[in-house]
Amino acid sequence: MVFSEFQNNENDSYIKYRHYIRETNQIFPNEFYAQSVDHNGYDPSVDVGDIYVDLYGQGGATYNMVALTYTSQYHNDHNGYHICANGWDAGLGDGNRFASFSLRNNLNQWQDAGLSSIDIAPYANDTDFATCTYTQVTGVDGFGFITGVFIVNFFGQLTDLDDHFPIIDGEVLTDDSMYSSIAVRREIGDTIWASVTYMAQRNDGLLQDWWHPRYANVRLDEWDTDTDQPVDTIGQWIMGNYNLSDIPFQNPGVSTAIMTNNNDMYWAAWANRIEMEPPPTFITAAYGDSN
Repeated sequence: MVFSEFQNNENDSYIKYRHYIRETNQIFPNEFYAQSVDHNGYDPSVDVGDIYVDLYGQGGATYNMVALTYTSQYHNDHNGYHICANGWDAGLGDGNRFASFSLRNNLNQWQDAGLSSIDIAPYANDTDFATCTYTQVTGVDGFGFITGVFIVNFFGQLTDLDDHFPIIDGEVLTDDSMYSSIAVRREIGDTIWASVTYMAQRNDGLLQDWWHPRYANVRLDEWDTDTDQPVDTIGQWIMGNYNLSDIPFQNPGVSTAIMTNNNDMYWAAWANRIEMEPPPTFITAAYGDSN
């Protein structure tokens, strides 16, 4: 379990973790740092699974890993927000993990980014890797900052931290997109797909401050940014306004998962409001065949 904790009279916020053992249903009482403490951390996302990586400098191998991403503030002298990551061998004993590293988009590296979601490929996949999606500020227009959803593969055989791929939404009425969550599907042959759910803002005047859920299928092993990904809308409006300064604190909790068996069943869930005043009042979930 990972979480953010305010410290030093709430001047600092750090990502921490606690250890749970399924077989004994035991939660260890001690908590440990999951980031370096030279910057703030918010909104962590975590997964555990097999990742192919040169973990100990002895050549590549597959390890059962804990993989973590989160929204960082002030990391590497960056005054704004961007994504940081950490990871360690799940077989190691508990202890502080201070080895945070940046997942910064080179095209927008001095623009704010945050609200990440990480997923490790299913156990049955031949390619053992982790991937994450996040919200990136890409520019500004007459309404304020422009945001988009990006995906980056890291850790393992698909490692390339310099390639951050956008989800390109072809609907003309969609303005900004953010609050994404990703789930990797079964690897069939040489192809690797993932399902992504996120929020998009409607740009039609009257409803410009409302958001609606959307989902897309993305191919991670052969990305083509010249064409739109298949994107569909889920029929619900999410109320609330978004402000850039609210990145660490304002999140409708979009969460996704894949159940792999004979076919990939995809689940997604989210809260009905972005703002906390008034707070969300219910959770909506949707599911179906990921294809």
